[in-house]
Amino acid sequence: MVLSFPYDIQVAVTCFLSVRDILNLQTTCKQLRKTCESRYVWLYILQDILSAIPLPNLRHSLTQLSADELKKKAIIATRLAHLWSQETVIPQKAYKFECDSGVVSLHLLPGGKWMVIVHFDGTLVLHDLRSEVPEVRIVDRTLCDVDLRMDVDLRLWVCQSGEILVILKTFSGEYYNGLAQIAVFRVDIDPEPSMRLITKVKKDIDIRAYSAEGDLLSFAWSNYDVSKQYVAIRKMASTPDKVEQEITIEISEQNLILGTAIIPSGKLLVSTGSRLLVYDLPSFESLGSATLQMPIPVWESELEDTISFLPWCQAIHPTPDERPEGHVIFWTGDWFMAMTPGQGCLLDDHLLRFRIDSPKNPNPLRSISPSRLFWLSGARSKRTVMTCTLSLGETRFSRMRLDQAPLGPGPDSGHQLAVRFKRGMRYTQPQSDEMPAIDIYKASVEGMAWDEESGRLCLLLDSEARRTADEECPKEIVFIDFV
Repeated sequence: MVLSFPYDIQVAVTCFLSVRDILNLQTTCKQLRKTCESRYVWLYILQDILSAIPLPNLRHSLTQLSADELKKKAIIATRLAHLWSQETVIPQKAYKFECDSGVVSLHLLPGGKWMVIVHFDGTLVLHDLRSEVPEVRIVDRTLCDVDLRMDVDLRLWVCQSGEILVILKTFSGEYYNGLAQIAVFRVDIDPEPSMRLITKVKKDIDIRAYSAEGDLLSFAWSNYDVSKQYVAIRKMASTPDKVEQEITIEISEQNLILGTAIIPSGKLLVSTGSRLLVYDLPSFESLGSATLQMPIPVWESELEDTISFLPWCQAIHPTPDERPEGHVIFWTGDWFMAMTPGQGCLLDDHLLRFRIDSPKNPNPLRSISPSRLFWLSGARSKRTVMTCTLSLGETRFSRMRLDQAPLGPGPDSGHQLAVRFKRGMRYTQPQSDEMPAIDIYKASVEGMAWDEESGRLCLLLDSEARRTADEECPKEIVFIDFV
């Protein structure tokens, strides 16, 4: 009966099927196969999936993808959704390559085909992962200094617009007598890879917290006796001919500012060891560059347990139709919270809140996408890669599209699963006769990066046993593909 319908009606009907049903339907006959291979069908389906799994970079690149590419993205999302609903999460394959012993941090760019790493001296490197051996494409030494012993921190932000920002922070010296620098790069990989410096910050005191969103950068510091604390909001120049603007806010808070997050709806989240505060972002049009004296927060909340190490704050972006204001992720190391900013305050306080089993580490290893959290849990003898789904509110139909029961915000959304590596699961390393099995217990895990779009997890490993024999022994980067 379906074959008697006009082609456009067949396409319209197909758009309301699940991904699995479409894949089954296209095997029945040539006519339905043609219908199921329509670019319109897969574009419609992937747009719907992105209301449940919000990926800003992918959402803004949909018009550039072919029918086959759209189909592949939808299938990956469906397989991952099925995997997370299982009692045991088992990756499909893994492979590794050696890297310089000086690598200290890494991030995967959206799509899992590019990776940015940073060395201990501040050297930033962009790798192309599409070949068997990762290829170095860009090396940037803006903050490189081989003569100084520096603390290096690398972060990656995918903005609501889909733009990719890489932020590198270095600090050398003592907290009140040193040099802190921040460099912000805009990264593009299409049509050619580029990493353009858009702003640079330099302070003679450590910058404890910083974040970015769009053309805004925030960073916090205090004076020497911590009697005054400041958060600067810088409007970065989008083009070389534009002039940067910066507004400094004096924060009246006794405890040190430990984290900040710029919320797309025009808010700034500030976290200390005991409180969360939200301020309205000042207007650059009316103020230009200025210093504001202790503005009143529009919302504040006391933390149940005072924390003694750096919290983790990050704004994530659901699709504009669902939650145009975005969500704020806050993680103290023990408690995980997700909150939704509303008009004037955080209306959905503690939209999602649960305790996680995380080592008491000032800088816990973790990686997050808008719908998934990974972290390293347990002591060395019982170390486990953990994950949980962050279901922060989505349409019922989009979950049905993925053959999943709809989930709402609440405790079930924080269901935690351990990643189980197959017994004897081995690295795929074509040029090696000896392929050692994956073992995260015999190595020190120094970095972690997760990419939702490709279903790829990346670990930076440093074998302590080997390094005791040779300090220059290379580290290893392991790629773990879940689909």
